[in-house]
Amino acid sequence: MKPRRRSVGLVHPLLAILAALCVPAQAAAQQSATEAVLWHGPWYLGMTSGVADLSITGNVGTLTLTNNENFGAEAVAVSDLERDNAQLRFRALGADGKTLSCQIPVSADGAKARGFCRYAGVNLLLDLNRVSPLLDKRRPRSA
Repeated sequence: MKPRRRSVGLVHPLLAILAALCVPAQAAAQQSATEAVLWHGPWYLGMTSGVADLSITGNVGTLTLTNNENFGAEAVAVSDLERDNAQLRFRALGADGKTLSCQIPVSADGAKARGFCRYAGVNLLLDLNRVSPLLDKRRPRSA
């Protein structure tokens, strides 16, 4: 009769280590999915320009374009929002009823998003910098 191997004693510690490694990664993914992020920077449409603010929390966001009477000065809801390491994609309905459709490349470090959107049949350039929580991590908070 062959002796039985006791691999069970090794499997339990390996499963415990694997579980310990997976739990923080899952918590970090959930935190980043609900983390509030603000993108800020100029926009350009022909000879007109202004400032854009894109605020994203989870899969919900708002977009504000200053100095664009057609789009409107108020923040509008962002729809079809998708984010990954390479691109930021969303749509927003302007005050004039026309859709702004964006698919903007994001820099490798995740700090800049610069690219063209389509609005009313023309290209609108967004040149956004990630303002928060990036700034919160770089600068200590003052009391």
